[in-house]
Amino acid sequence: MKGYYEFTLKFKKGETESVIERRYSDFLLLRDALECMHPGLFIHPLPPKELLIFMTKEDAQTIKLRKQGILNFLEVIASH
Repeated sequence: MKGYYEFTLKFKKGETESVIERRYSDFLLLRDALECMHPGLFIHPLPPKELLIFMTKEDAQTIKLRKQGILNFLEVIASH
């Protein structure tokens, strides 16, 4: 088992579909880069990072909430 969770993103533009996998830390890097590129502009927050050591039912809920927070983040930045 990996020590981290990868989120799978699917994008479709016209007939072309792309699939990528990214870690939560990749989204944090994107957000930090946007803050550096646009100082003073509000950048939508990401859900807080929590350490997942052993997968439990509660961790599955945490991942579900994190996925939704990442989707919200991506939808907001994609709309600009």
